[in-house]
Amino acid sequence: MGQPWDPSVAAVPDDTVPDDIVPVRRMHPRVERALVQLVHWGGVLGLLAGALFGWVVPLIVLVAAGRRSAVVRAHAASAFNFFLTWALVTVLVGVVSFYTNKEPELVPYIMVWIPLLIAIPHLILSLRDDEHRYPGAIPFVGWPAARRP
Repeated sequence: MGQPWDPSVAAVPDDTVPDDIVPVRRMHPRVERALVQLVHWGGVLGLLAGALFGWVVPLIVLVAAGRRSAVVRAHAASAFNFFLTWALVTVLVGVVSFYTNKEPELVPYIMVWIPLLIAIPHLILSLRDDEHRYPGAIPFVGWPAARRP
C-alpha cells in the first residue's frame, strides 16, 4: 500500500506553489485527489443541471481549498475558467438567437453538448492524474505555473 503519510514532511511547501499561495499545511494526497475529482464531476453535473451552472462547484473548491494545495488550485481554476467561459457563451448565443429569431429553443441543447463533449475527456484525464487544461477557456482566474530554477 506504500508508506504512511507523514504530516511533518508534508508541512514543507514545495517549489510549485508561488510565494503568495504558500499553504499553511499540505493536504493528504487522497484528499487532493478527491477534491480534484469533485471539481471535474461537479462541473459536469452542474452543466447537466443547467447550462449555466458548471462553474459553481469549481469556484467553491477553489475558494475553500485552493490555498492549501497547488494541484487542487490548478484543476479548480482550469475547470472554473472553462465552465464560466461556456456559461457566458451560452448567454451570448441565447441573446443573439432570440433577437434574430433563429431557432432559440435549440441553443440550450447545443450549448450543453459542446462543453460536455470537451469536459468528459478531461474528467477521464483527471482520473489518471494527468495534468491538463481545458481548451478555449478565457483565463478569469490564473493557475500557478511551476517555477523554473
